[in-house]
Amino acid sequence: MNLQLKAIKDSDIKDLIASPILIEILENELIDPEWVDVEEKYGIPREDITDYSNWQPKEKVDRLDLEGTFVSLDYLLTGRNKSRAHYPYNFLTANHRIVTEMGWGPVNVYHSEEVKEIANALESMEESILIEEFDPQLYIEQKIYPRHYKWQKDDIYSMLNQLKTITSFLKKAVNDGKGMYTLVV
Repeated sequence: MNLQLKAIKDSDIKDLIASPILIEILENELIDPEWVDVEEKYGIPREDITDYSNWQPKEKVDRLDLEGTFVSLDYLLTGRNKSRAHYPYNFLTANHRIVTEMGWGPVNVYHSEEVKEIANALESMEESILIEEFDPQLYIEQKIYPRHYKWQKDDIYSMLNQLKTITSFLKKAVNDGKGMYTLVV
């Protein structure tokens, strides 16, 4: 299970919110009226489906894959610290602004200002505090993904590296004037 962060222009996010079927088109999902009841799911008559199939984002969509680790990263960011158990720290697993369901759950969208808030929050976090808060035994007891993994104290360093990668991705999105949507596949 992977969490994908997709950086996309706010104007495209507006289109995705207005017409959630565009996410399926963007994700190259097969929109076959025989398999997907587009009228029930999206309120679009079958004969009108081709009206949406030519839509493209205004700029290339940037993507970051978090392979299976997003649950443990979310727990690191929010799990033991009540002051961080909310937005913007919970962006990896929160149901923020759900546009549709796809893959393994909801597709959440964040506008560029929200991505900026998340990036700033991550950038301002003290590594030393996260290192101090990390308790591998608690991760084992709480069955934090991956569930059967025997967490070690040194695992914090790979998690911190991933947080740096996420922060860099989000800062680039901010510099490019992009928001993002999240998708679990």
